[in-house]
Amino acid sequence: MKLDDSLHKAQVQQLQLLLESQFRKNITFFASKAPRVAETYKNYTPEKVKLQLSDEGYLNLFNLTLNNKPVYAYDPQQFCQDYIDEYAKQPNFYRVKNTKPRTLDRENIVFMSTICRCLELLENQPTRLREKGIEKTTDTV
Repeated sequence: MKLDDSLHKAQVQQLQLLLESQFRKNITFFASKAPRVAETYKNYTPEKVKLQLSDEGYLNLFNLTLNNKPVYAYDPQQFCQDYIDEYAKQPNFYRVKNTKPRTLDRENIVFMSTICRCLELLENQPTRLREKGIEKTTDTV
């Protein structure tokens, strides 16, 4: 076995330990904040996709039902950055005018009251594009 192979195997083992440790921390957190979530996932075993270190050395999702084919063709962080950069070149956006409906329609009273409440909550929320335009690039972790 080559030194590179040994190093890669050690990296994979270290990453696996880190992932398992983070999973246990997450379950501990959910046990105190959302016990049903913790109970549901405490014995979770991936069946369709699994996090693994790629041959190139980055963390990727691998599809277990398709012969461990990677979900992302290349580094997922770079893939996401490329996607954002392409979107920022020609973003499509829509403007929705939020007006409170005024109706006496008894059949839709629950719907209307819910919509009005949602609109009230949205009225004072900052709009990201109004405050700060989409940037060409974003920071990655």
